[in-house]
Amino acid sequence: MSLGFYSRHYVVPSWRLFDATGKVTILCLFQDISVGKLASGLSRYIQGKHKPNYDPTMINGDFCVVVNARYLQFRGENKWYDKRYFYHSRYPGGLKITQAWKMMQKDPCYVLRRAVYGMLPKNKKRQYNMNFLKIYPGPYHPHQHQFKSIDHLKRENEKLPRLTEKDKKSIPNYIIKDRKFLRHRFRPFVDVTNNTTDSQKALAGSTSDPNVKQPKVVQKTTEYDDAFRFSPRRPHTIDVMRKQQHLLRDAAKKREELDKTA
Repeated sequence: MSLGFYSRHYVVPSWRLFDATGKVTILCLFQDISVGKLASGLSRYIQGKHKPNYDPTMINGDFCVVVNARYLQFRGENKWYDKRYFYHSRYPGGLKITQAWKMMQKDPCYVLRRAVYGMLPKNKKRQYNMNFLKIYPGPYHPHQHQFKSIDHLKRENEKLPRLTEKDKKSIPNYIIKDRKFLRHRFRPFVDVTNNTTDSQKALAGSTSDPNVKQPKVVQKTTEYDDAFRFSPRRPHTIDVMRKQQHLLRDAAKKREELDKTA
C-alpha cells in the first residue's frame, strides 16, 4: 500500500473484523446497527482515534474488514427510496441520479464505502485512510492469515495464570514491593522491641542503603501485637494501613514459624 508523503509517519496497524449483520465476530461486535452507526465506527478506527497515541499528522489507523455488506440496513421505512446518489460526468446532461435500493443491488459495498468516505476529514489523508477499509458483500474474505496471529496472542493471554489473594499473601516480596508506592509519611512506624527480629524489620521496609529513606524507629517495649503499629496521617488512609498491618503480622508469624522449624 503506497502512502506517499505519509510513509515516513506510518505505524504498524492491527486488523479488525466487523459483521454488518450485527452478529458476534472475531474482534468487534455491533448489534442492531445501521449504515450510519457502522460508518461512524469505521471512520474512527481507520483514522486511529481509538488509540491513546493518536496523532493527526500520522497514519496510525487499523485495517477494518467488513463482511456481509449485502445485509446492510437503513433506519427508516422510506430511506431506501428517499436517499439518492448523484454522479455527474461533467458533460452537458451528464447528471445521473440513483436511488439507494438500486445502488444496493448494483454494488452493496458502495453504500457503506460512500458513507465512510463522507465522514472522514476533507484533507489529503482522506484517500490514504480509505485504503484501510476492506468491504466484502458475503461472509468470506481473503484476510484470514492476518487474523491468525492476533487470535493466537489472544488465546495465550487467556491461559496466563492469575494469583489469588492467598498466593499473594504467601509471597514476602509482594509486601515489600507495595511499600515502594507509599509516600514516606504514610509508611509504618516500626517499634523495636525484644520480640522484633531482623526479618520483621526487612518486611517492614527497612534497608541498609543510606540513600533510601528509612522508616521511623521508636524505641519502645511492648507486647508482640504492638510490634508493628501504624500512624495514619489522614482519615482516608486508615483502611489501607489496617490492611497492611494485618499482612505484616501474618508474614511475621509465618517467618517465625519457619525459623522455629529450621
